[in-house]
Amino acid sequence: MPLTLPTATRSRTIMTVVAVCALGALGSCGVDQKIDWNDLACEKAVNEAESVDAFDWFKDPTGGPKRLGKWSNDEGLAFAETLQMKGAKRVVAVGVSRRKGADEHERARGLVVELPADPSARLSLFKLYAEQVRAQGFAPQADAGRKFLYLPWKL
Repeated sequence: MPLTLPTATRSRTIMTVVAVCALGALGSCGVDQKIDWNDLACEKAVNEAESVDAFDWFKDPTGGPKRLGKWSNDEGLAFAETLQMKGAKRVVAVGVSRRKGADEHERARGLVVELPADPSARLSLFKLYAEQVRAQGFAPQADAGRKFLYLPWKL
């Protein structure tokens, strides 16, 4: 006799399987570093003094240009806007510090994204997250009911 699941449970199960398959298709070649940021670490980072709402940070002219890795202020802001359009509840620049010298600017260690409850928005964010962390040399984590995602940039 086949197992029958309620419609809502079946939809969540299908979305989870699709997310796992999507992340699995981007499987590691064995050189990606693991990101050891769980919800507790993300929540702690969001509440640190060196963290600020990403939109406020990118749009604030004080402190000079803002950078995520090698991305310009405009590229970083566009990426944060993409995260928001895909359903992020909040985007926070974490580990913000000032770089002095000939190329004075502020930089962030990464972004913390607060995830929505909606399964399709989560899937969309996890796909974008997987692409970005792979580009930085890290292995993405699967969606296991997390509240936050950490997107690191190499400084």
